[in-house]
Amino acid sequence: MVDMTPSTTPTTAETFIASCKSYGMSETQINETLARNGITVQGGGVQQSNPPQVLDAAKVPTTLPNREALAMAAELQKHWSGAPEALEQGLKAAGIQLVNDADPRTEEEKGFDDAFGGPSSPEAYELDGLYVGRQGVPIENIAALDGELRQALASMSVPPALARGLCETWLDSANAYAQIKEGPARELWQHEQEVLLERIGHAPRAKLIELAGLAFSRIPQAIRENMYETGAVETAASILQLARQGERLLQREAMTKRRTA
Repeated sequence: MVDMTPSTTPTTAETFIASCKSYGMSETQINETLARNGITVQGGGVQQSNPPQVLDAAKVPTTLPNREALAMAAELQKHWSGAPEALEQGLKAAGIQLVNDADPRTEEEKGFDDAFGGPSSPEAYELDGLYVGRQGVPIENIAALDGELRQALASMSVPPALARGLCETWLDSANAYAQIKEGPARELWQHEQEVLLERIGHAPRAKLIELAGLAFSRIPQAIRENMYETGAVETAASILQLARQGERLLQREAMTKRRTA
């Protein structure tokens, strides 16, 4: 049902009628829908009385194919002049989910997302050949490892262009960690990585670790624990790349705050 206020013109109503016909609604369905909103069609002309301000979900046609039902919902949304909540609730009760295509992002946000945003799904990351020739990755574990890496990348919204490099760093870090026995030798190696982190990161180690934590904390806990255990985030390079992603997440968050302030 379309809520057309007294400001609705006959032309608008006739446009709606034509659209409904193109979506497969019968003339009877169209007339009944208009009548319930105070719009009548007589002698080829459109007449209007004061319409109600609700959408009667029980009378919304639900026998249309899903594609046509969604198209009808979009058409109703264009012509609806009552409370948006009433339209959304009525369509939802009729089994039709109203989609709002409006993009609230600013141009700054859109530009940032285009350059540094994550993909639509973990499967969109291009990691083909990542495991070829790598030691310490049993072939029977590759599928599970690949899934975990993709989930980790997606949870942090890592840009696709940087994903493979980050994964290679994680695998290199885990391999280096595994080759050093636990004890003094590993402790010395870890200390060397701490010193190297400040040198290549050009910032205090504590600050870089804080930034890295912003990104790393988004990874599902089970995957984080596995990465800790295998040493995937022990090297300076691994922590630094996480820190850079943390910086990007902070920049994106600041843009949203400016828009919604």
